[in-house]
Amino acid sequence: MAEEPRHGSAALVAPDGSSTPLTDEMYEALAAYARKLERTRRPAVVAVDYVSTGEAASMLGVSRQTLNRMLEAGEIPYERYGGGHRRVLMSDVLAYREASRSGGKV
Repeated sequence: MAEEPRHGSAALVAPDGSSTPLTDEMYEALAAYARKLERTRRPAVVAVDYVSTGEAASMLGVSRQTLNRMLEAGEIPYERYGGGHRRVLMSDVLAYREASRSGGKV
């Protein structure tokens, strides 16, 4: 079940001005799709279960090099694919971000 939107959270605004509140997870999925669309200039199906290291770094507000150090230290799980590229589950990135914001165990 999706989390309830909070005050000050993102919203999807339709051309008619109506809006739909978005949870953090929904926002991150749409933002990942928008970044992919901007890069490719064409609609594409994007698997939002996984994000690139660049997208994960952006979500956490750190450089890609810092994120790679975090991955190597085991702070966030990752997988290697396609000749050594790394990808991380969006849910792991969001969980890490939430834990670091709340001061919990990361």
